[in-house]
Amino acid sequence: MWAYAYDHYIDEYDYFYICGDDMYVVVDNLRAYLDGPDVRSLLDGYLDPLTMAYDAAKARGWLTNATGRPRPLVLGLPLFLGNRPFPSRGSGYVLNRAALQLLGEVGLPSFRAHDVTSQEDVCIGDFFASQGIHCAMFLDKTGARKFGAWMERYWQRRFKIPIKYGLDAVAEQRISMHLKGSRGGKSALPYVIRHYDAVLWGLCNSTTL
Repeated sequence: MWAYAYDHYIDEYDYFYICGDDMYVVVDNLRAYLDGPDVRSLLDGYLDPLTMAYDAAKARGWLTNATGRPRPLVLGLPLFLGNRPFPSRGSGYVLNRAALQLLGEVGLPSFRAHDVTSQEDVCIGDFFASQGIHCAMFLDKTGARKFGAWMERYWQRRFKIPIKYGLDAVAEQRISMHLKGSRGGKSALPYVIRHYDAVLWGLCNSTTL
């Protein structure tokens, strides 16, 4: 899929978003995020906590003022396979044009080119990590998350980031929600986005709200 996007659309869009078919995406919030201060700060050289923890020196080599070209960005919320971070396709993730170009020119032709796996997001994360690029993580001003994901305690333990839980973890400008529950089946989060959709499109009245 990324090869197709690179071959046919690399010059037509600034950003490329991928997710599974069990996702709800608030497109207006995604557009606002990509056009907002968080992404602009990354393009201007900000290094988020995950990048600083893993490979800040290599990441600085990708900054625009060091290379003369836009900085490759992977945007979303990271998960971890062991100690390896990767952008979760469960919540969806974004590549900017510079990242897709790097993937198309370097990653797809040569990096684990003969692997057969359903873990596309892990492979993508491994490739970009080999280049000193990691999935940038942003919380909103309240500490809530714009992309849905698991492993909150890992982030808190590893990166000393205060993490919210349950409904408090859902940002007002939530971008995506993975429509499956937790492994124990007790998570309320999959239902939040359905209510969000109903409110957004005026499907609730004073009684049902």
